[in-house]
Amino acid sequence: MNNDFVGELNNYLKARDKDNFLKRYNEIIKDLSPNSAEYVDLKLVRITYEFLFVGDFEKMFADINKLEPLIFANASDINKIKFLVNKGIVLGRLKRFDEAIAVYNQSLEYCDNDDMVIYKIDILTNMGVIFFRKSEPNKSLKYYLKAYDLNKKFNCQIKVTTILVNIGVIYLNLAEYDKAIYYFELCLKTIPSSREYTKLSIFFNLIISYSFVGDYESSNKMIELSQAISSDFSQNDELSFHKALAIYYSNKKELTNAIEEYNIVLSRLKGIAYAKERVIYRTEIGLLYLEMQNYDEYSKIIESIDSDAQLENFATENSEFLSLKVSYYSYVKDFEKALKYSQLINGIKTKEHIALEKQYNHDLTLPIDPQCKNISLDAYDEKISELENTNKELIEKEKLLIESLNELRKEANVREKLISIISHDLRAPLGNIILLLEMLEDFKDENERKEIVAEVIEGMKQAFSLTNELVDWAKEIIAVKQSSLSYLNVRDILLDIEQLFKQQLQAKNIVIINNLSTEELIFSHKASIKTCFRNIVQNAIKYSEPYSRIEVNQEVNSDSVTYSVKDYGKGLTTEELKGLFDVSKISTLGTSAEEGIGIGLLLVKELIVKSEGSIKCTSNIGEGTTFSMTFPIEPNLTHIIQ
Repeated sequence: MNNDFVGELNNYLKARDKDNFLKRYNEIIKDLSPNSAEYVDLKLVRITYEFLFVGDFEKMFADINKLEPLIFANASDINKIKFLVNKGIVLGRLKRFDEAIAVYNQSLEYCDNDDMVIYKIDILTNMGVIFFRKSEPNKSLKYYLKAYDLNKKFNCQIKVTTILVNIGVIYLNLAEYDKAIYYFELCLKTIPSSREYTKLSIFFNLIISYSFVGDYESSNKMIELSQAISSDFSQNDELSFHKALAIYYSNKKELTNAIEEYNIVLSRLKGIAYAKERVIYRTEIGLLYLEMQNYDEYSKIIESIDSDAQLENFATENSEFLSLKVSYYSYVKDFEKALKYSQLINGIKTKEHIALEKQYNHDLTLPIDPQCKNISLDAYDEKISELENTNKELIEKEKLLIESLNELRKEANVREKLISIISHDLRAPLGNIILLLEMLEDFKDENERKEIVAEVIEGMKQAFSLTNELVDWAKEIIAVKQSSLSYLNVRDILLDIEQLFKQQLQAKNIVIINNLSTEELIFSHKASIKTCFRNIVQNAIKYSEPYSRIEVNQEVNSDSVTYSVKDYGKGLTTEELKGLFDVSKISTLGTSAEEGIGIGLLLVKELIVKSEGSIKCTSNIGEGTTFSMTFPIEPNLTHIIQ
């Protein structure tokens, strides 16, 4: 009777005939004793029914616990194994992974002879599933390989397709692409006709694996095979196919196509259930935009992840997304945030390192066969090496971020210094003017009154001159920020500047000798370059002797061009040269013997540095001064003025 009703009920399950199964099940069980082997068999079949049609795993676990004493009191070893396997599956579905592993280990105790090998393979495969879901691929691989070895040894072909596919997937996740390809190809050769639907999964994985080793011809063959049966795609098949294509295009450096495929994937990942996946695929898109130097879209990706409340917690624990944010905040020069996220990544990697060490120490106490142990050791050593390299990179990045943060603070100090200049050097002459005007009524002598008026006029000139310099500074910064990049002929810019200072040049009988080429061009902001030359030429005129000349020359290298402006004026002392670009040296700007050298040159230096260039000054007393400005011919657009 046993085999008859079990077979009958299993046929109903295969046909997904829920109603007839329940009807027949209820008819049979009412005549069976709870202590009989037949009753146990029936309950085991009912568990299968629950898996197929109910899916309430909390209820199933409660029913299994009630059934357990009866199983171990009356059931055969085979039924005990079946019961424990079902219990392990339910625990796995409830994500109680450690309990599931303990149950599977318990079931292996009943598989101590060759007659039980088919059950042992099943258990080892299930353990591989559990460890993969626990994100422990090396352990998962160990159990799949053991199951595959048993299949080959006993030539029983139990779950061989599932085993081979999962071994390939694990090697793919471990970035061992040649091994992944070997097992996927082996699976294609051995797959039975009853598992034809599994071929799609293998095709998709081979598209990815071949692309990682640069075998795009083989990837294309797999794409063609997939497209040939695309009309039979399920929704999951379609999603997996677009994921595979995204990785394929990414490896092939067809980045626009890769982004398009990832966006198709994202369009199908709606709701909170797919929050983690959205972080992962948006991060991939962000990395592609970063590689393309498309910073507008790159910024939008960062914002889209930050604005998705459903994935906030996961995003802050995802090291790849945090790395993307480090790059983003470094790009926008918010170094404090960049440093913050860099430290978060370091914390994640440190935790991973510690967890891996604990896991490794635990693994050494387990009875692992030599072949699997070597795999575990190799993978561990590789992972440790990877983490150590990552930590070194993070330490270096952290140093760079700290340096950038210090530069940012230094720049903030400059701004504060300029504010103090305004408060000190504007208040002082204005205060003196007010005091002198108040005193004017007290002086009756006309000559004394004229002297006071002369002092008032001089004070107003000083205040007006300083105000103009500060306003010009602000205007130039705004103009440069708003201007766009273009190819510039500096010779033409210099001719415009010569016209601007025509009266000053004529007044001192100074000529500008323009030795710049009409052919050499640089790619930069016109407002920036024009401001730099205008300030340098203006200083040259100011400090040149009458009836002298100003020479403007250029020197072209493979990737840069240097422009020099030389005057034949009084020159600068060593101390003046040292303080030329130092904001701390201009505390009496516009009111001391420095005669205006200060804000203009600070502006020039700031604009040149932000254009990825450099400036230097050489001078000899009585012989004159030369300012040399070096600009890249094709600047890196990631560092253009922000």
